Amino acid sequence: MSLGERVINQARRRVLDGEQVPNAEKIYSIFEPHTDLIKRGKVRTPVEFGHKVFLAESAKGLMTQYEVLACSLMCGVTHISDDSRKD
Repeated sequence: MSLGERVINQARRRVLDGEQVPNAEKIYSIFEPHTDLIKRGKVRTPVEFGHKVFLAESAKGLMTQYEVLACSLMCGVTHISDDSRKD
């Protein structure tokens, strides 16, 4: 099914059929279909759209590693604690 057909199908299901489409099936952006729903838990913006990114930095504040994370792994996580870090 093409992206356009998926968008029309989702709109029909939600608006005309009154169906609650599961998050895993929703399209959040027609420009970036791979956009994820991120539950941050913030009061003003509890849900955001985009991608979770892991950033590691050295004790001096330099970025040493990064990775774009798969939503299925991190969408509900708001903070990763690292007790081993020494400043």
